[in-house]
Amino acid sequence: MDGGSNENANFHFAVGGRQYVGIHSGLSPIARGKNVNSPELKVQRNQTLLWVFAL
Repeated sequence: MDGGSNENANFHFAVGGRQYVGIHSGLSPIARGKNVNSPELKVQRNQTLLWVFAL
């Protein structure tokens, strides 16, 4: 993977008076293009992650 920047917006929310921040992350278009030539990484071509942290 190319270690590129995250191009998605972060979001904040509260539940029961506690605050959280969420970050949606995944492969950049450049990294997805590189994975096309790596069949062993086929399952990672469209990966997405959701990181949530309590503040």
